[in-house]
Amino acid sequence: MRYQSSGALEALFPSRSRRAVLDALFGPDGAPISKSELARRSRMTQRAISVEVDGLERSGLVRVEVVGTADVVRPNASHPSAGPLRALLASARPGPEPNERAAGVRHGLAALGAPLAEGPAPRPVDPPSALVAGLDAARRDAEVLRVLPALVARLASEIDWVRVAELARAAKRKAELGLVLELAADLAALPWLRDVAAPLRDGRRRVPRFVPETAGEAERALAARHPQGVAERWGFRLNLREEDFRAALRAAPPCPPPPSAPGVGARAALEEALRALDASGVGPSEVTLLGDAALALRTGSVSSLPSLEILPALAPAALAALAPVLERHPFLATLAPASPDGTCAPLAWMERRIQVAVPRLERTRLLVPEPHDWAILRAERALATDLDAVEAHHRREPLRLVILVSRYLEAVGGSPEAERRLRPGFLALVERLFGPAGRERVVAGVPAEAPAGAGPAPARPG
Repeated sequence: MRYQSSGALEALFPSRSRRAVLDALFGPDGAPISKSELARRSRMTQRAISVEVDGLERSGLVRVEVVGTADVVRPNASHPSAGPLRALLASARPGPEPNERAAGVRHGLAALGAPLAEGPAPRPVDPPSALVAGLDAARRDAEVLRVLPALVARLASEIDWVRVAELARAAKRKAELGLVLELAADLAALPWLRDVAAPLRDGRRRVPRFVPETAGEAERALAARHPQGVAERWGFRLNLREEDFRAALRAAPPCPPPPSAPGVGARAALEEALRALDASGVGPSEVTLLGDAALALRTGSVSSLPSLEILPALAPAALAALAPVLERHPFLATLAPASPDGTCAPLAWMERRIQVAVPRLERTRLLVPEPHDWAILRAERALATDLDAVEAHHRREPLRLVILVSRYLEAVGGSPEAERRLRPGFLALVERLFGPAGRERVVAGVPAEAPAGAGPAPARPG
């Protein structure tokens, strides 16, 4: 959880870590929680959380109990300030919940033609306001960041950029707007957008910010693997590649967007693509999906740009059979097929694949990786979008850290080269799902699995 708060709470409690602790314990959904789980949810270090908890414990507002290997923090309901504090936290949460707000931003961007699978907003959208709302959402949502340059390129000659810049300044998002404008200028060959971006530049920023926000040091280190270029000029670090932005640009519909895209459900579009491949008679008899499509078909969850990473690689005739479906649903991004031996030995994860039933498939047997194997496959690339996708699955069907570590060790297989390739992304994934304490346990090689949110590893992952 990335903590959201009102201005009143920020004024009363300037410390973000204190707001996170108070909300978790005394907010509308308050309940006892371990320090490690609280650090994971609030995306802060366990040390920062411990400092706040220690202060609250000295005041008598909370009690800390040791349960197994976890420090569980419980609100002290009998404290004289507990009732007023609950009332304050409840009253300071007006408006829609964070997930609802995020969905509203996505729908607004989709209505303008962004290649997002949520479908357009039911109400008219003000383009400048929707774009600036997208800049704010991109701080937490890698998929929104990924599609924004494509949307800017699509709206380049239609939108009032003076008004967009004014709104961005008011929202303190002018650097984000400059970044997206310059990315669009480079990717879509629209050099005049750099002139729009130039007045937004602010030379005062000295320390780069990570966008989307990261869960810890391991995830921040992943950004160093990619050339930063434009991002660095605007004071940012991105864990995304240029090709990810180009894929969104290819998926963006022309003006105006086709009526069927992207309002049709992402799962329905995925099934339509698979049925087209099956009916063509030129596709393989057995298909393994490795991308986000695997998650969508198995659990119903889907990212904004569901990727059809298919094994084996499709022949030109099979790709031609898919072309009409991709034209109807341009938000359905296709990425290059991944190699099965890029991470695990083929017989390791491929023997654990799960068959998925799709109605009206007659010739093709469809398989997806077991969820822990799928997470390891995502961890090797470990882009912000990959980590977001695994985190979304983890919220629906929690992964077990002890199994993840076992699959990691299986994938590395004692190879220094495999360890060098996979370890940074794996540690970032663990920190994203289980918090800093989970990562520390994995690195330390704690042999027993711990409860609720900070499961340890059965062996040291290198």
